[in-house]
Amino acid sequence: MNNLERGIKFANANPDRVIPYAAVDIDNPNVLKDIQKVYDMGYKGLGELPVNELNFDDPKYDPAWALAEKLGMPICLHTGIRSRGHIARMRPGYLGTICVKFPDLVIHAAHFGNPWYAEAAEVARRNKNLYFDLTGSTLIKKSENPWYWKEVLWWTPHLGKPHMPTDAVPAFEKIVFGTDQSPSGMEENILRFNNMLDACEVPQETRDKCYYGTMARIHNIDVSKYLP
Repeated sequence: MNNLERGIKFANANPDRVIPYAAVDIDNPNVLKDIQKVYDMGYKGLGELPVNELNFDDPKYDPAWALAEKLGMPICLHTGIRSRGHIARMRPGYLGTICVKFPDLVIHAAHFGNPWYAEAAEVARRNKNLYFDLTGSTLIKKSENPWYWKEVLWWTPHLGKPHMPTDAVPAFEKIVFGTDQSPSGMEENILRFNNMLDACEVPQETRDKCYYGTMARIHNIDVSKYLP
């Protein structure tokens, strides 16, 4: 929030590279004014957002989620582990409540609920407006077992069968690529992500959605001019 002008100036100078998000403080009493402010400045989404004193689905935050939904601003919520083990407030299951209350609010949450991966997968399976990335230590800790993700993202062969939501999509379409490393770590991060996709036999069409297709659709970006 201390670099809003600098951030939007950089985004406007690089429109084919940057989709600007603003990290508002949702515990700030003026959060609704902050959300409206960054929207009026040209920010397209909100995040990455953690919480400190309350769970993500506490009714206190409902006005913020409602305004983001109204303005069409996707939100990136931090889930799972943080420094010094402060994680209980940010379990991925809490996002299910938000998804139900605000069905037109798109959430792409960070870190796949680390370490609550199965919980994150199930809440994503049940909510069409929820996605996750695999950033942070998640892919590192599973680097010796990259096929693990097929175990928690299990439901693709069962689409259209009992216990499947009618609007459920192939499991790996709920994953978007992300990185929270410095630029020097980008190549290694891509290699880990590709290794996971290879081990889980994810088809190319779904890989394209992971890397760019899903986020392009969320932000109404025509990517055809960027593709070979």
